[in-house]
Amino acid sequence: MRNIKNVLLLLSSLVLGTHAAETESTPVEIDTIAKAFTEGSVKGLIRYNAMYRDSAIKILQDSANDLPRNKKQYYSALGGYLGYETAPLYNTSIGATFYTSNPLFNNPGDRAGLGGLYEQDGGQDSYNVLGEAFIKWEYLDTLVKLGRQEMA
Repeated sequence: MRNIKNVLLLLSSLVLGTHAAETESTPVEIDTIAKAFTEGSVKGLIRYNAMYRDSAIKILQDSANDLPRNKKQYYSALGGYLGYETAPLYNTSIGATFYTSNPLFNNPGDRAGLGGLYEQDGGQDSYNVLGEAFIKWEYLDTLVKLGRQEMA
């Protein structure tokens, strides 16, 4: 439990420390591909999630061996996303976002039935995926975006 508190403290200080003051600047004229990449924007998020339960749990609802068991169950995961979009060159930009989630400090015992875990053995997988990959054209009130994209 002490390790989890230390990780939470570290993550919160990282997140709070990364907020930069917004300043107004004059727009940069994007006229080359190199400028489009150097003037692009980055987005990101670090997320930690945990669940803890100390209760009588039944393995299968309709099983003949449906006996309640007292046990403690917990899991946690650390993940987030990191994305980049170029600045618009001739009203066109491209972007991509990578998503990840990884188990952290998980209970090595029997965890069957706890949310996010396998029902059979309580295992938990990491995942890493390219969630967004798109090309976007925007002019006045018109937006055309093709590819994998976040739905907001």
